[in-house]
Amino acid sequence: MNRKLLIGIAGTLLLGACHHRPTNGYSITGNLTGFRGKLLVLAYQKPDGFPSLDTFPVNNGHFTLSDTVGSPIFAQIATLDKSVGLPLFLERGDIRITGNLDSLDAIATGTPNNDALQELLTQEKPVMMQMKAFQSVYSEAQAQNDTVKEADLQLQYEGLSNQLDTLMTTFISTHPKVILSAMLLKDMASSIDPEVLAQDYAALDSGVKQSDEGKSLGAEVAVLNKVTTGEVAPDFTQSDVHGNPVNLSQFRGKYVLLDFWASWCGPCRKENPNVVKAFQAYKNKNFTIVGVSLDEDRNAWIKAIQEDHLDWNQVSDLKYWDNAAAKLYGVQAIPANFLLDTSGRIIARNLRGDDLDKKLAEVLK
Repeated sequence: MNRKLLIGIAGTLLLGACHHRPTNGYSITGNLTGFRGKLLVLAYQKPDGFPSLDTFPVNNGHFTLSDTVGSPIFAQIATLDKSVGLPLFLERGDIRITGNLDSLDAIATGTPNNDALQELLTQEKPVMMQMKAFQSVYSEAQAQNDTVKEADLQLQYEGLSNQLDTLMTTFISTHPKVILSAMLLKDMASSIDPEVLAQDYAALDSGVKQSDEGKSLGAEVAVLNKVTTGEVAPDFTQSDVHGNPVNLSQFRGKYVLLDFWASWCGPCRKENPNVVKAFQAYKNKNFTIVGVSLDEDRNAWIKAIQEDHLDWNQVSDLKYWDNAAAKLYGVQAIPANFLLDTSGRIIARNLRGDDLDKKLAEVLK
């Protein structure tokens, strides 16, 4: 699972040189052992969406920053070469940064979101270390073309990933008053059931819901509530490979697998043989597939269709992640799919591998 929260940087910030925390502001006091550099970087995102980098002086590992701040902001303090970074929240209060930045042992504490973030990182660390070790072993298995070992390692890795998801879900439910929970929930939105997402969102503190992160999550929940199991699939029109318009509603009367994918998506291409198998098995049983590609390169899209033998209706507006249908269905990760019954109602979501075959066998008896 992508850990966008720990990699991406969101928020706004005015960087000052004061040594005392202003009213409604934050103060950061840093004491880094083993750091010999003279400058560090504070990375953040401006209101216009563009990232910004501000450098600040460090004297024998010591530094102090302060300024006003509204809602908590996710940011990162990093070395000049960006090789090492420390995630933290800029929020009202006195923030303390201690430890060894070079060895990734530095922590930020002293305020609610920073304390919560350190708690989460501490809980995640053992699992993340195992996942990192598995990636190295998996690469070796691939290099040796050991498919049996690859499959075994993949299952173990998925087990660790599920463990990490459970850990994060538990964290969110036990920390409803920190914006970090809204950020984590937004990061997980595409991989959990919309009904569960709505319940978790409802349990968040009202103050968190009113934050920028909370409002963004709320908007996403509203979209996903329209494409949950039992709802009629929203109609849309996009062009096929020949430029002809195709409406989703024109397939009413058949069971339809609405499949979101792209030529550049490795997991999608890996899953395509399972989708092809399902199509061949059930295409004569009142079943069809409508593929929606998040490609932007028309030639790459058509080439992938041919290479993967995707012999069903394929459409795209060639707008990458801005694909209108993907936005309509709240798709933020691919592959993703929705199984529709003959009335156009969603009866299942994100069916892969054997699960797709089992569900089709159940409804297409």
